[in-house]
Amino acid sequence: MPSGPSITGRVPTRSLHLLVLTLLIALIPWLTAAPAHAADNSVLGIVVRTVTPVVAGAGDPITLQLEVSNSASSPSAPTTLNVLLGTERLDDTAAVDAWAAGHQAASGRLVAQTEVAAIPAGSVTPVTVTLARAGDLTRRPYDVVALSLEIGSAITHTFVGVQRAKEFEPLSVAWLVPVTLDAQPGLWTSPSVDRWHAWEDALADDSRIGRLITATRGTEVTLAVDAGLLTPVAQASAPAVAPSATPTPSATPTPSASPQTDTQLQALDPLEAEAIVRNRATSRLRAALADRQPILLAAGDPDLAALTDNPDPAVALAQQQATTLASDLGGRADVAWPVDPRYSDDAANRYAAALGQRPAATIVDRDRLAWRLDQGSAGRKSRSEVPLLARASALSAAAGQAMVAETAGAARQLFLAHSLTLLQESPGLARTVLVAPDRGLDADPTALNELLTFARSVPWLSSTTVSTLIDQAAGADAVTTAASGDEAPIPVSPLSPAVRTHLTELGAEAGEVGDIRSDGASIQADVTARIAALTSSAWRGHEEAFGVVMQGLTQEITANRNAVRVADQTINFLADSGRVQITVVNSLDVPVRGVRVQLVPQRPILRIAQDTKVVDIGANSRTTVTYAVDALAAGNVRLEARVTGPTGRAVGPTTSMLVRATPTGAGIYWVLGGVILVVFALGLWRNRRQRRRAAATGATTPNVVQVDDDGDVIEQSRIARDHEPEVDRADTVEERA
Repeated sequence: MPSGPSITGRVPTRSLHLLVLTLLIALIPWLTAAPAHAADNSVLGIVVRTVTPVVAGAGDPITLQLEVSNSASSPSAPTTLNVLLGTERLDDTAAVDAWAAGHQAASGRLVAQTEVAAIPAGSVTPVTVTLARAGDLTRRPYDVVALSLEIGSAITHTFVGVQRAKEFEPLSVAWLVPVTLDAQPGLWTSPSVDRWHAWEDALADDSRIGRLITATRGTEVTLAVDAGLLTPVAQASAPAVAPSATPTPSATPTPSASPQTDTQLQALDPLEAEAIVRNRATSRLRAALADRQPILLAAGDPDLAALTDNPDPAVALAQQQATTLASDLGGRADVAWPVDPRYSDDAANRYAAALGQRPAATIVDRDRLAWRLDQGSAGRKSRSEVPLLARASALSAAAGQAMVAETAGAARQLFLAHSLTLLQESPGLARTVLVAPDRGLDADPTALNELLTFARSVPWLSSTTVSTLIDQAAGADAVTTAASGDEAPIPVSPLSPAVRTHLTELGAEAGEVGDIRSDGASIQADVTARIAALTSSAWRGHEEAFGVVMQGLTQEITANRNAVRVADQTINFLADSGRVQITVVNSLDVPVRGVRVQLVPQRPILRIAQDTKVVDIGANSRTTVTYAVDALAAGNVRLEARVTGPTGRAVGPTTSMLVRATPTGAGIYWVLGGVILVVFALGLWRNRRQRRRAAATGATTPNVVQVDDDGDVIEQSRIARDHEPEVDRADTVEERA
């Protein structure tokens, strides 16, 4: 039966094929799901929100509250979050920053994991993961451990703190937060409604500045405030304040007499409305700082490092303004905080010269100073006897990030790691640390207070004050030196020597125009304030915004200088002596007064007895000025018309006019005199001839009036009739015949 084996041999083969096909069909969903899962992981993000406790004991669990986001356009698949131990050594600030910024997978052991459910597209889900025992992470008595949070290719690095035993002297931390203006061009444009609205927004209670002051009330934070924010502004309608003078509180408007609504303010002159808005804010800020003992920075927060190559007297005046306010508020104004964090003896001397006083302390970066075991605290003194406050720059940067809501959780753990690196420099010595975030800090009040609470919970950190650090610097040994080879980059200042020269020229031109404008005092004060604002530290790293303000100011002042001018014309002067009239134009929207117009011939063929005239011109008007001129010779000459103010400074462009001088000279007068004599002689001869002819005929001159013996006027017709000759009637009859 040959066919039997053949049939039975094919049956197992078919069954095997069916079995393989069934398995493949069953595996298709898994095979297709794996790539999708990997793709989902690549668009996931992991953010640390809180870690509790701040520093765990050896037997304590550590809980991480995270947020996992899905930025894809489709839901993510369920997955697992793994927590791995980092193996990098966190010996210095560079290593800490490198781990925090990195996204590489960790090579350490797995210490915890948790499941993450599917996340809808564009959504965020909270995830909690717990490390069972903190002591399993490290064997050191106290430590900050690097962790890697991983979901496939989505990786975030963070830190956790562990303490087994207290084998250190805590660091005493002083907090200093700057309250200064942003690099905001809208505050320094031409006076307008938009500009005072910008000031209103910048100084409002809910503004960045307002939130900083409110959030730090009742805390250990010291504020370093720009004194210019607390100085009243003179109203446009009030007597003008000299540009270099310090405004006084008397310039503050009475709130009850000031317009209250936006509509009322818009009806005012923009400068007057701005003064009201800013003075209201000034009153609020001063009240909020009355019991805070702030540090007052020189008004306007001038960029000391950029300005002290050639000290500006305005900087010393700004420092005097801060000193006056400090005494009013119970604060101090003897701390210099240059935006350039480097130190040198030469720079310190230049700061003192610019401010007009030697500061009680100058803030510099700690890592810009040479490290010494006996100079590890924030309060130090240089070898040249300059007191210094050494700011912990990395710790300050982490603090600034921790005060922003979006980055607060991760930045607090970074702050913790940096604090330990400082402690590890000499853990057995009690030292002080200055935490001072950079200017422009936009702190969230909740995040700021959470950071302060967090810092109080770190066992190796305690609290002190900035005043204590200043006293420490005053009593320190004079041994600190600058770090060698310090070439770390700093923000670039737009105040180059050429720019500073240009700003000086703009100030001079603004003063010239202010000499003649009817509103010159207020305009000049405003322009001076705007020029001073361009010397602020705020513009470091913001060259484009700086350029917007400077270009607008340049165009405005140039337009003002060209607004009062002499109209160009060509003059034909056809006399030895005569008058020349010129037209002076004022295209400003305000009247000008005391304008001196001087005519200066460029060749000595013209002589002007009174070459300068003073005129007043209405807004958008023109006037004519007349000069007595003598022409000494014939020829073309350029006549310059110079427009100056009462002080003799130029307030308008010089106009060059062409004069074609053609004097008649003495000879022409002899010729004209001779012609007149000839004409006169001919007239006499003709008159005599007519009289003789009239006498010969007995006729009278027609235009002569005659009277009779009684004194009555004889009519012309009668005179003519009486003088007709007698004609013989017979002759007449004969002639008729």
